[in-house]
Amino acid sequence: MNSTLTGAYGAAHDDSAFFDHSDWGRLVITGRDRLDFLQRMSTNNLNGLARGQGRATVLTTPIGRMVDRLVVHVDEDALRIVTSPGAATVVRNWLGRHIFFMDQVQVQDVSAETGLLRVVGPAAGARLAELLGGAALPEVLHHWAGAEHAGATLAAARADRLGADTFAVWGPRAALAQLGAELEAGGAVRAGDDLYDVLRIEAGQPRYGREIGEEYIPLEANLWADVSFNKGCYTGQEIIARMESRGKQARALAGLRLEAPVELGREPVQVEHDGTAAGRVSSVAVSPALGPIALAFLKPASTAPGTPVDVRAAAGPVRATVTALPF
Repeated sequence: MNSTLTGAYGAAHDDSAFFDHSDWGRLVITGRDRLDFLQRMSTNNLNGLARGQGRATVLTTPIGRMVDRLVVHVDEDALRIVTSPGAATVVRNWLGRHIFFMDQVQVQDVSAETGLLRVVGPAAGARLAELLGGAALPEVLHHWAGAEHAGATLAAARADRLGADTFAVWGPRAALAQLGAELEAGGAVRAGDDLYDVLRIEAGQPRYGREIGEEYIPLEANLWADVSFNKGCYTGQEIIARMESRGKQARALAGLRLEAPVELGREPVQVEHDGTAAGRVSSVAVSPALGPIALAFLKPASTAPGTPVDVRAAAGPVRATVTALPF
């Protein structure tokens, strides 16, 4: 196994590691109707959020399929949005097509001039707080706090947990580069996408292009916390509400413990249960702690933890066992 990955994995669990996630999109939505607009466009209830608070929500098509998962941070006069990596233009165009002529809403892509760092580990909060001048970091998921650093104003938010405390910090690129250098000098490990994929698969977090896309409905990707079932109407609500009320999902995201590594290619990697098609693999990784693991969309009858399944990989069949998420 890659020793660099193993070392970074240990740091993320025992101390701290960080990722440059500046390829994740950043949008700013302004205008009088910004909150009402995003409220009617996405799955979660954003009403009542004040400056310093935030929430994850999902943009869905009229038939409930996912465009992207957004993290919304509320500022005094703007909504600051984090999209999936590479999805800023898709999201901006999607939102732009749904702004009515009477709406006072403007959507700006600020990805080029800003950056994003993600810091994970039991020491992540202490390291960040020290470098950000003793800033009080938020305890509530997706809430954020401002801090001055390297002559710029940064924002630090509590982020989706990657096995340990996780924070996202965004702001001007030069200031983020300085913060990254200081984190590294202080002992945090700079990590790459290979470690991020291991951690997010272990945590059962879907990723754009893998488990997030117009093939899937949010509930199928285990994004129940990002959907409100008692808010007003939004695009795609009827399909999602019907699925929840009837308790009938065509598939659900589950974990797989694999007996050997599997590679994903152009053709879908199918999963079988008792010789019958049960679903397909969406993400794979080799965890330093757990060995080969995967995320898969499976039919409900095959999602019980402990269920033995066969993964039909290109190199040959691989036995696997279904596990609950997170691993």
